[in-house]
Amino acid sequence: MAAPRNMIVSVIFRVTVCIAILATSLTVLWWLVSTKPKAGPSGLHDSAPRLAVMRAAAIPVRRQWEGFGTARALDAADVPARVTSTVVERPPEIDPGVSVKAGQLLIRLDESDFARQLEMATQTIEDIDAQLARLEVEEQSSRRRAELAAEDLKLAQAEYERVQRAVANQAANQRELDQARQALNAAQRSDVAAQENLQNFIPRRASLRAQRLAQEASRRLAAQNVERSRILSPIDGVLANVDVDLGESVMAGQRIGRVVNLESIEVPLLLPASARREVAIGDEAILASTGATVDRWKASVVRISPEDDESTRTMTTYVELRQRPSDEHLLAPGKFVHGQVVSRRPQDRWMVPVRAISSQRVMLIQDGLVHGLPVDVEFHVHASIPQSGLPDTEWAVLRDSLPDEALVVLDATRTIAEASPAIAVLAGDLASSGARAADGPSASTTP
Repeated sequence: MAAPRNMIVSVIFRVTVCIAILATSLTVLWWLVSTKPKAGPSGLHDSAPRLAVMRAAAIPVRRQWEGFGTARALDAADVPARVTSTVVERPPEIDPGVSVKAGQLLIRLDESDFARQLEMATQTIEDIDAQLARLEVEEQSSRRRAELAAEDLKLAQAEYERVQRAVANQAANQRELDQARQALNAAQRSDVAAQENLQNFIPRRASLRAQRLAQEASRRLAAQNVERSRILSPIDGVLANVDVDLGESVMAGQRIGRVVNLESIEVPLLLPASARREVAIGDEAILASTGATVDRWKASVVRISPEDDESTRTMTTYVELRQRPSDEHLLAPGKFVHGQVVSRRPQDRWMVPVRAISSQRVMLIQDGLVHGLPVDVEFHVHASIPQSGLPDTEWAVLRDSLPDEALVVLDATRTIAEASPAIAVLAGDLASSGARAADGPSASTTP
């Protein structure tokens, strides 16, 4: 009887312990549930995203026009040979890529033939000068003979008149009158011959002087050909190429090389024809290379074509660049570049960063809600805008204005439903708060 009794007591004990444990667990659960923190009602601003915005305003901007063109040197010379001869000298330093000065010897041609022509012309001129001197002596003698012939003519005339009077007074006979007349005729013939001989010196002198002028021209031409045998650089610059070598025969007019001055570079840019009202001489221009590595050069507008190209609807604007040949990044002639002409006249226009536009729309925050607004971009500007307080350099200029005090969301790539709540944070305030957050941990570690 004792065994069944002990079993009953053991079961009752176990049941009691289990009930006690269960009651204790329920008590702890009730205490935990009753003392847990209760979440308050969720507010609108606690769940709304924080978006970086900028306050839109009209900003003075200078319009930029873009075009393309090929650079060319303002000072470049194709150096020709001006005589037909053979190359007898090419200095060792005359090679493509070498800098040369104006007047520096590039090529020397054989000048022996021209030197002989010069010598012959000089000797001929000396002979003509001797003939002119001899003609001068002969002319003086002829002039003296003409004077004597004139005196003989006067004497014969006087003698004839005396005999004629004597015959009239019957003091002389007819034979004496005929002799006087014969002497007068002889004196007249001598006078005519003397005058004719004297007059012949005029055409003879003119002929010799003409011959001298012709020989003088030949002498100058020969001397010029001797000088032209030395082909010199016409400008300061760099040799682009040398087309002849020692021993080659060259013809007059044949190019022997090309010299390019890299200090002044001109680029004819093709801009839209609508830019004619905005672009003026003196406007700033930025030239940039096209390719993997981009170099930039500052230039200015120097000329504008008066006509538009009707086929491409473009205008040609000539921009000029001044550079030093020692510069590291030179704009080489023949390089195809992208040009940007900046107008000098600023205009107040509404602008937003390019990153704030997506699918021709911008997002605005008004009364805590996000609204999309379609925009029409008139042109783009590549520049820093200090007034905006943003580091962006790519801006879109809008054709229409934005609402006053509009808050433009800077990140247009975020997917935000229309009319959803959002908290606007000005980009400047966001940057300063980020800087404080970055400075906090480092400041706490400072002893």
